[in-house]
Amino acid sequence: MDGDTVVVWRIDRLGRSLIDVLNTVKSLQQTGISVQSVSDGIDPSTKTGRMMLGMLATLAEYERELIVERVNAGIAVAQAAGTRFGRPVSDPAVIAEKLKIVRDARKAGKTAAAAAQLVGWSRATLYRYEQAASTAPERVLATILKELPVDMRPLPSVAEYDELLTLSRRTTATGASESQIV
Repeated sequence: MDGDTVVVWRIDRLGRSLIDVLNTVKSLQQTGISVQSVSDGIDPSTKTGRMMLGMLATLAEYERELIVERVNAGIAVAQAAGTRFGRPVSDPAVIAEKLKIVRDARKAGKTAAAAAQLVGWSRATLYRYEQAASTAPERVLATILKELPVDMRPLPSVAEYDELLTLSRRTTATGASESQIV
């Protein structure tokens, strides 16, 4: 309304960029609302105030861009040093053990929510893991193992090596070339 005043601590708090600040001040002034900055002492209704507004808003935008650049550089350095961001990869053995505990609790008469709480899960997490385990346990395990760094992946067992060798011998016997066996 006419005669109202918006008081801000610093003028750059009115927007994320120079254009945002200027547009906000302009739209407020067009509706009859004046703007006053406490720490800067800027009055955008005067020529000098508009000039200072532009300069301070430009410096604030520059400062934000420097911060973003530093953060991105820090992230790149951390990733190069081997830091992994995001949620840690779940150990399939731990998940299987927790599922066993939950299933035993369910057989003893506990509700899904109470049983899930025993292992620190929500009911939804329990259902998600149960569904994944019942539909395709091998696929779930393969997906989890793919997420692990190569040096942390478990080695195949002797039985798995034997199965791979048997499969490759069958493929070779059917006339497939060695390059087709992968």
